Amino acid sequence: MKIKIKILLLSFFSLIILSHPLLAIQIISSTAATNDRFSNDPTFIANNMNLSGVGIDNTGKWATLVSENVFLSANHFKPSNGSVITFYATNDPTGSSITRTVASGQRIGDTDIWVGVLSSSVDSNYAFYDIGLTPSLVQNSYMVGRSVNSYTTTQNIAVGRNVLDSTATFTVAGATGTAILATYNETGGVAYESLVQSGDSGAPMFTTDLSNELTIVGTNWFVGTVGTVDTSGFTDLSSDRGAIQTIIAANAVPETTSIAMLSLASLMLITYRKR
Repeated sequence: MKIKIKILLLSFFSLIILSHPLLAIQIISSTAATNDRFSNDPTFIANNMNLSGVGIDNTGKWATLVSENVFLSANHFKPSNGSVITFYATNDPTGSSITRTVASGQRIGDTDIWVGVLSSSVDSNYAFYDIGLTPSLVQNSYMVGRSVNSYTTTQNIAVGRNVLDSTATFTVAGATGTAILATYNETGGVAYESLVQSGDSGAPMFTTDLSNELTIVGTNWFVGTVGTVDTSGFTDLSSDRGAIQTIIAANAVPETTSIAMLSLASLMLITYRKR
């Protein structure tokens, strides 16, 4: 069955790349209150989850923090070096926000995974997310994309749900790797079942842990049809978790206490030399 799925999706190659024009994520029975982050409504389906580590640049490209200064996006739709990303501390559109500039980035192998580095770390009250291990299929996920309603570019964030169905290897949008699949409009599907659309590429796909904390499992990669069923495809981050962690470690931000100890040691050395 997996081979058949692969052939079907590749046959629609020109139709499934998530790029311009920017469209809203499809969410069954969506409302602004339940699905738009910046409606700031208590019925928002992710109201008790911390989305402060999900940012967007001024051209609508996504960045999701996996450390204080490292983010994930899609290789084929990524923030460019020098672009400015905005992160919001809460779901209040008039609340605190910060901007950070993209300093550098690199692609992981031939995949659609892009790992970017910010010029400076975010403040401590902004979240960053653990990268999931091998995803549990038939698990409920939270899908992030654009809203059908009118918001400024950096506040255009909607959240839906879906169940993760299967994984397979794909070559799409100039990238090859493992994709996680989630079908759309199934009979008896979860509430607010969703399908990614153009412009959603690079936005995160989350699951939750036992403490209801978000874990990033994939980034939006493509959308296509399996038989007669519309299907979202996400990069499987677990397949390249080690490579991503290596980049995070190489760009680690020194601990404040370590900087203080280093400064104290330097001062003591200077004083000793003077003596």
